[in-house]
Amino acid sequence: MMRVLFAGEGWAFLRLNIKGFDTFHLGGFEDLSKRFREELSKYPDVEIVYMPDYLAFHEFPKTVKELKNFDVVVLSDIGSNSLVLYPELFKVPMGPNRLVTIRDYVRDGGGLVMAGGWYSFAGALGIARYYGTPVEEAFPVKISTVDDRVEAPEGVKVLRSGFFLCGCFLQ
Repeated sequence: MMRVLFAGEGWAFLRLNIKGFDTFHLGGFEDLSKRFREELSKYPDVEIVYMPDYLAFHEFPKTVKELKNFDVVVLSDIGSNSLVLYPELFKVPMGPNRLVTIRDYVRDGGGLVMAGGWYSFAGALGIARYYGTPVEEAFPVKISTVDDRVEAPEGVKVLRSGFFLCGCFLQ
């Protein structure tokens, strides 16, 4: 059994709707991880634990020992601040730097995947802020200091099915 911790790809939203003189608010939550998780769930030997951004901010593992409950950590569209900072923002110290925890987990043999999104790698306008962090040290590539998006409004075509996780290709 391969255990995957999937963090990110969810957000709460608040919309202001204006209809002439009248206004009203609409709020909710969107789960953008659904398709990725559905694809992985086709493999009976893969267990996915989903932690949307708002939960990761509170509950992402703080120690390598806790992360070792997973074979792979997937960070997808979750900015570094959601893993560095804690809800107790004005309490110092807040807790361990979870980016250090991720780096040390990878150094100890754990798998790490960062999927694209406006809050991955450098991100849109550089707002994901993984450049120069311990997570960057865990990757074999350098992360840009500026906006690194490559948008494809026309869509992309997957040439091969399957996922590459933790050194093994799942077919």
